[in-house]
Amino acid sequence: MLQCLYPPLLWACTLWAAAGSKVKGEGTLIAKNRDWRPNCKQVLKLITPDKGFRYYGLFEEGNEESGIKMGINEHGLVVISARAIISKKERQSMSRTQGVNRLLLTSCATIEDALKRTDIFEGARFLLMADKKEIALAEIGITGGCVIDKTDNGVLYHTNHFVEPGLMVYSPDRFTGTRIDRYIGSVERYEQIHELMHDKNRFEMRDFIEISQSQNGGPDRSIWRKGTTSQSIRTLSSWIVYQPRGGKPVLYIRIADPGEDIKERLISLPEIFKREKR
Repeated sequence: MLQCLYPPLLWACTLWAAAGSKVKGEGTLIAKNRDWRPNCKQVLKLITPDKGFRYYGLFEEGNEESGIKMGINEHGLVVISARAIISKKERQSMSRTQGVNRLLLTSCATIEDALKRTDIFEGARFLLMADKKEIALAEIGITGGCVIDKTDNGVLYHTNHFVEPGLMVYSPDRFTGTRIDRYIGSVERYEQIHELMHDKNRFEMRDFIEISQSQNGGPDRSIWRKGTTSQSIRTLSSWIVYQPRGGKPVLYIRIADPGEDIKERLISLPEIFKREKR
């Protein structure tokens, strides 16, 4: 009976970032590995909304989860996110804001702006953000509690379980039976990203790319997951943005759509935003 309260093992993303002296050339680095079912297509799009800032992002198409998954706007604000491991019953009953990534990207130019939008920080999730100078992480609870960590000289990282003491009520002893596997997998990835983020004094783009492809946890619990079977949850994409202080921002994207060869691109973001001007 317990199993019917939980959706399948879906929420498995890894987020990490560095700022200040932790980045070669200073500035910021931010990354996300996105894990999901092998049932979708991912595309890059430049969006010009009727109101607000333009943004460039990775979108999922072809299923019920279609929409933007990570993005950067024309001012250099990057927004990535991950869902928290909670029960289906809790998710259906809680208050949550739809399209948080899109709302932040269209309305905020900096971390400072984004952290003023706590009115939309609802819905058991984790937001990791970066601008050209600093990074910020928001843990958002089921009932609206929110803990924010911000730095212009350090590292931040997260997976899919709550780690802040004030939000620990949401995990882990609430999970039993086979569903504890979701929590254990998130903890193992958290331990891996923790170790990797404290392994170096300073990072550059190639270091984050190497982290994104780590398979030290096996097919189902690595930062880059291949999955045990053809239908297993696996890593579908990596998104890494480097914004050097005084330099041009660049995006590394790796897309592993089901049934297709892996595609990798290094993209000059100023060139992307030159394509379409108001």
